Amino acid sequence: MVYAGFWRRFAAFFIDLLVLIVLGGIAGGILGFVWGVWAGTAVGAEVIGQVAGVIVGWIYYAAFESSSKQGTIGKLALGIKVTDLDGNRVAFGRATGRHFAKIISSLSLLIGYLMVGFTKKKQGLHDMMAGCLVVDRSMPVSTDATVGHRIAPATGKVGGDGRPEKDMIYYRLPGESHSRGFAIQNGNHDAALAELLDRYPDADIVEDDGTTGGDDVSLVVTGDERVASVDVTEHDLEVGLMDGRRISVPLEWYPRLAHATPAQLRIWEISAGGYGIHWPELDEDLSTEGLLRGAPVPAG
Repeated sequence: MVYAGFWRRFAAFFIDLLVLIVLGGIAGGILGFVWGVWAGTAVGAEVIGQVAGVIVGWIYYAAFESSSKQGTIGKLALGIKVTDLDGNRVAFGRATGRHFAKIISSLSLLIGYLMVGFTKKKQGLHDMMAGCLVVDRSMPVSTDATVGHRIAPATGKVGGDGRPEKDMIYYRLPGESHSRGFAIQNGNHDAALAELLDRYPDADIVEDDGTTGGDDVSLVVTGDERVASVDVTEHDLEVGLMDGRRISVPLEWYPRLAHATPAQLRIWEISAGGYGIHWPELDEDLSTEGLLRGAPVPAG
């Protein structure tokens, strides 16, 4: 996924500020007038107007960012949106928390806002507190389609290139109907499972019959395997699929990506009818089929 930078977000903020000045002024004027008529005095009307401004700002940000558009008028104009850490739409409650967390970002001499310019995922302090990201709108939203859930046993086999074959562990988080994928590295199933449960203690490892526990079943996954998002971290390539699953594989499997610059990694496009990823500046192509099989680029 492509994270929205500081200046892009600042431009969106400026547009939203203009919108809120108009909306807040209208709401404050109406409530102040009603107060004056009801109380018979203008005393307190200014306070009423300020309170109205706070409420309008809260509703504006929380409602728009938790809506299907996932962004305010300013964010829509700049082509960005708010998501959770997995790229999904946030609920009204989380959007509310993010909005009021901006108070902390402001009280820290605006450092909470300036963090957008130098943090890895372009997050401000309020984004981190709410567990949110601001990303480019070109990232598709994953569906809630139910898929077949399986866990692949570790084989420990060595391929023709001398590297161990890779499998995937599939799991489900509480409240989700879709599965996610976690790569088994070096054929070490126990280590991968331990790392997975360390990251997501509440994860359910799901078998072919839909129950948890056990791992002696084959890898059979159904669903929409088209690419939804791509995220390259320092050590891993993380790909989100349209059916909600996320695949995480070591970046070292793909030397061209591992040795590329951050600018080169940010320029990618979906290919092969949605089932492939192409980096034009690196001449690198990967398929979701290969990623699901845990297939690294052959050595040499």
